[in-house]
Formats: sequence, structure tokens, C-alpha cells
Amino acid sequence: MDMYQPIAAIGPASAAHYVNPLEQLYVLERDLAASERRTTGMLEELNSRLDRLETRVSAINGRVDRSSRQLEGEVLRLADRIASLEEITGA
Repeated sequence: MDMYQPIAAIGPASAAHYVNPLEQLYVLERDLAASERRTTGMLEELNSRLDRLETRVSAINGRVDRSSRQLEGEVLRLADRIASLEEITGA
């Protein structure tokens, strides 16, 4: 039995050629390794982007928290002033 298998080529029917199964396996393994490297690279890039987004969200949350505390402080000071004015005017 012949170890080479005919592989139909794109083109005229008479253009069939033979491929060594070991060569074909090597090509498939090489393509798989390249695909795995690309996938790993994409995952690393996505993780990096996610880390940057998490950092930005944390920074924004920190600013919102600081602003909320400042606003609460201002509201309390305003309430104290209103209470003082009410005491002065006897309202």
C-alpha cells in the first residue's frame, strides 16, 4: 500500500498531487502552534486591557467617593448655618 495519499488540488482535475502524511502532520502542527501563540497573545492583550480598565474604574470610584464626602460635608455645614440663622432670627 502506498503511504502517499492523493490530494485533489484546486484547479483542473488533472492537477491532483500527492502529499506525504508526515509533511501534512508537520504543517498542521505548525499551524496549530502559530494559532496557539496568536491566541495567547490576544488573551494577554485582553488581560492587559482589563487591568487598565479596572485601574481606571478604581480611580473614578475614588474620585466619586471623595466628591461624595466633600458634598456631605458641605451639606452638613450648610445645615449648621441654617440652624444658627434660625436661632438668631428666632424662627
